[in-house]
Amino acid sequence: MTDSHDIARLVAGLAHAQDRRDWTALRALFADRTHLDLSGHPGAPAEDVTADALVARARSVLEGFDRTVHTPWHLVATVDGVEATCRAEVIAYHHVPTAPGAVGECTMRGHWDLALRKESGRWLVHRWAVVRTEPWEGSPDVYRLAAERVRTRRGQHDGGYFEVRRERAAAGRRADLVRCMGEQVIPLHVEKGMEVVAAFVDLDDEDAYVWVRRFAHEDERRAVLDAVHDDPRWRDGIGPAVRDLLAPGRPSTTRLVPVDTEVLP
Repeated sequence: MTDSHDIARLVAGLAHAQDRRDWTALRALFADRTHLDLSGHPGAPAEDVTADALVARARSVLEGFDRTVHTPWHLVATVDGVEATCRAEVIAYHHVPTAPGAVGECTMRGHWDLALRKESGRWLVHRWAVVRTEPWEGSPDVYRLAAERVRTRRGQHDGGYFEVRRERAAAGRRADLVRCMGEQVIPLHVEKGMEVVAAFVDLDDEDAYVWVRRFAHEDERRAVLDAVHDDPRWRDGIGPAVRDLLAPGRPSTTRLVPVDTEVLP
């Protein structure tokens, strides 16, 4: 009974680590080498990988989603000494921001097949197969979008990327925000080397202000923003003024897209 309970906890941990982006916890569930079989899900060929490579692969996609929910259920475990197998039915929801009108979510229904071995008193995964058994719900293209998002954040897209930033003005303060952005915020950012390619109000949302910045890679983005935030004019005047004009409790949102992507509808 204890082994079955421990295996159930491992399966729950596998879901939790992915959804929480807890890569240390995910790595701890696997043996140093694992047989990874995704041929029944995205179609990638099965292969033997190191646990570190498996985690890196997971990060290269999962970090691009705003939200994932992996729900394993109906676990059936068979234990034979220090060897075990477990099948868990699974429903996995994925969401990534997309342009208006595009489908930004996908749900996969199938199962996980795990082969485990007990080492030093702990069960570790030696084989992990992900099998989709039902048609996609939503768009499976979100996996590609998520992976592209990760590459963009890491500065791995050859053409650079746009950062579409949507600010939320406090009620009745959008005109003041537009003036502050045009006269102070954007000029300071441009002075520090930022390329601002567009700035406008959203006619369908009376509180929204959108501006689009372009960067060659993530290191450039961080360097420019650090320079802005370190400037006394930002720290002592412009920054506090902007924060006073933004809606409390309604954070700004940011979307990163490659430069060869249509940024706006």
